[in-house]
Amino acid sequence: MVPETPASLHLSSLTRALALPSTSHLELRGLLVTGAALPTAPYPLPPASFLALSAIRLLPAAASSGNASSSSNASSSSPSGPRLSLQDVVITTPSCAALSLHQDFACRASPSPNFTVTANSLLVHRFTTPTADLTNVSLRCSGPAVPFPCLAASVSSGAQLLGAISELQDAIQSGLQQTFTPVPAFIHVATSFSLVPPAEGPGSSNGSSSTWAPQPVEVVIPRLVIGGSSTNSSSNSNSSSSLPAAVLQPPGAVPELDLAGSVGLLVLRAGAGVVLQDLVLRRPPLGPDSALPRSLLRLPLWTFDFNRNMLGWSKGALLQLAGGVVVKDVPRSELAMYLLPACRRH
Repeated sequence: MVPETPASLHLSSLTRALALPSTSHLELRGLLVTGAALPTAPYPLPPASFLALSAIRLLPAAASSGNASSSSNASSSSPSGPRLSLQDVVITTPSCAALSLHQDFACRASPSPNFTVTANSLLVHRFTTPTADLTNVSLRCSGPAVPFPCLAASVSSGAQLLGAISELQDAIQSGLQQTFTPVPAFIHVATSFSLVPPAEGPGSSNGSSSTWAPQPVEVVIPRLVIGGSSTNSSSNSNSSSSLPAAVLQPPGAVPELDLAGSVGLLVLRAGAGVVLQDLVLRRPPLGPDSALPRSLLRLPLWTFDFNRNMLGWSKGALLQLAGGVVVKDVPRSELAMYLLPACRRH
């Protein structure tokens, strides 16, 4: 069976060609929209301007005549929520500057389940603005390429996470001719999973000892952010606390990342930077024998392999635990060691 070709709607960079009354609702579904004029200012783009098609003019509500009953009738006839709905729509704009501005909007919200940002496109999985309800909307551009502000993806398994790190880094390195400096990469952890899958027992159906043996992945870009949906990370920061930030309990449920068996899986090279946020880190492994006796501690997160001899170190942190990160399954004896200085002060 030949797949159906989506219907096309060419807007020819039209502006305010369609006036949508305040009492109306317009839905665009399964369309290929070309020649779409989109906002290129201001920066940063406000939510009301995100994917606001210039060809569609949203008319304001009619002024009230002062009659209470007529005002009540007008409000009841107005649709609730956004008046424009886009679903399964591919939008092509002639302005790559507009694409970059919309990518920047998504970058500022990332890591997020709502957006995927590539070097030449933006995919909105699900997002609602004051003017539009967006579901599976893709944005591309047909003009001269401009620098992209970031890359963003979402993962739901350990294999996907390691693969995304490699793929995003390769795309960032390939795009240096446009961006000149490495842009940040954001990876959203969509669900709880093990970074390394547990080994199968001897009675497994395929007879193998494990389903997947991950290889160490090098991190070279200066900013890689891995986390759940960003809620209010700053609320968990407490610079006056005597405990490490990783031990502070964040509000709400966040995805859990099981680190068992992942010693040295992510190798941070000089100049790299990894930020973890809005995550629960379970079962952190012990370190390598070469790092004894420090390797007997679990909170240093030996999943990340980097030079931990920081004498004379003047560069930024290679590994940063931002707001909303909790490390669980740390032995009580180790937690007592972190609490000891605070107890002595009291």
